[in-house]
Amino acid sequence: MIFKLFLSEFDDIDISKRTKTYFPHRTKTSFEYYFGKDTKMELRNIQIEVDLTIEFQGYIGVFEGKNGKPNSFSIYQIYHPFLYYYNASKEKDLKGKIKEIICVYVVREKGSENDTLNLWTYTFDNPLDITTIKFIKSVAYRLVKVD
Repeated sequence: MIFKLFLSEFDDIDISKRTKTYFPHRTKTSFEYYFGKDTKMELRNIQIEVDLTIEFQGYIGVFEGKNGKPNSFSIYQIYHPFLYYYNASKEKDLKGKIKEIICVYVVREKGSENDTLNLWTYTFDNPLDITTIKFIKSVAYRLVKVD
């Protein structure tokens, strides 16, 4: 799977061994976080959507996927799932078990001969501030159609 290959490039993660995969789901949750230094966001009982989550030995990859070539994307689409898992990592049962959360934005572009899968990874320097988004890396895979 391309996603496992992509994430396996991170230090000390051998994601090819028995990963846990969680497919698309929606959940309701509440958040408190900052938008910069001075603006506090308080969201109560909001619905968030997670397109895909892959977990291996405490490393979590949260995926947001799109088809086509979008002009832009909203950071909250990767931040809210990131914050969901960050908050979960503070709960008694999971404390110390989640080591790192990586957000992956995936865009599939259809072509007449081949499709392209573009992936960008991000994290947040301050998990409680959406403006601290940090780009990690990107890659593009050309998917060749086989008859």
